[in-house]
Amino acid sequence: MKQEITNTLIINGSEWEFDKSILDSAVINDKVIIIFDYMEYPKNEQAQNLVAYDLEKNTIWVAEHPTNQRNDAYVHITSEKPLKANNFASYSCELNIDTGRIVNAEFYK
Repeated sequence: MKQEITNTLIINGSEWEFDKSILDSAVINDKVIIIFDYMEYPKNEQAQNLVAYDLEKNTIWVAEHPTNQRNDAYVHITSEKPLKANNFASYSCELNIDTGRIVNAEFYK
C-alpha cells in the first residue's frame, strides 16, 4: 500500500510538523533524516530537501548534491546503514551520517 504524503512525523512520542511535505524519513541513532517533497521548492534551483535533525528538532545538516544541476533533488532513502539516497538526476548517493557530505555517488541510469 502506498504511504500517504504528510508533513508530520511522530518522533519519540512527539509530533513534529513541518512546512513542507515529507517524501521519506528515517530515524538513525540520534538523528532524524527527512527527504522533503522537491516539488515544494523553487523550480530554478537545487532543492535542499534532504535534511538531518537531532532529537530536539534542531537542523544538523543539509545534504550536498552529486551534481550542480539546477533540477537536482533527493527522492528516496534506499539504505539506513550506510545512509544512501537516490536523487532525481539518477545517482545513488552514500552520505556521511554526521555531515551530509557525499561519500560515494554512483550513476545508475
